Amino acid sequence: MAHIAPKRSYAELQLGYFLTRRLSFQGAGVLTYSHNGIDHDYNLFPDNLTDEQWLNHDRISRAKLVDIGVNIGYSFNRTTNLIIGAGHSVWGENTHMRTAIVSVGFVKAFATRLASETPSKSALLPEEKEALVCTCAKTK
Repeated sequence: MAHIAPKRSYAELQLGYFLTRRLSFQGAGVLTYSHNGIDHDYNLFPDNLTDEQWLNHDRISRAKLVDIGVNIGYSFNRTTNLIIGAGHSVWGENTHMRTAIVSVGFVKAFATRLASETPSKSALLPEEKEALVCTCAKTK
């Protein structure tokens, strides 16, 4: 790939809060930092690149980028969740800034045959309104 092996560092921070049992809010930040690669001279770009570099310029650029965003998640039940998020780039060098980042996610958990053979810890807990009876040894 244009004889450049990109070396990158990546950091991500996420903070979230459950507004209700079903509704959650999350903020996120992502830093991408390339330690090597090609620099864009925007007075000459793309004329200062070879054909192979032009084809791969996004992958081999010495890019620095910070994106921030928020997500809202809704849990329909224990196995089904919907997540909607939005964000954008707040700082960047030598790369394409992102005006809008939109994501939609749907998560559906499935139990395997092995999982159904072993009861989960939550299955052993009493129902919310059911009284808990202590079965520990009583003193005389």
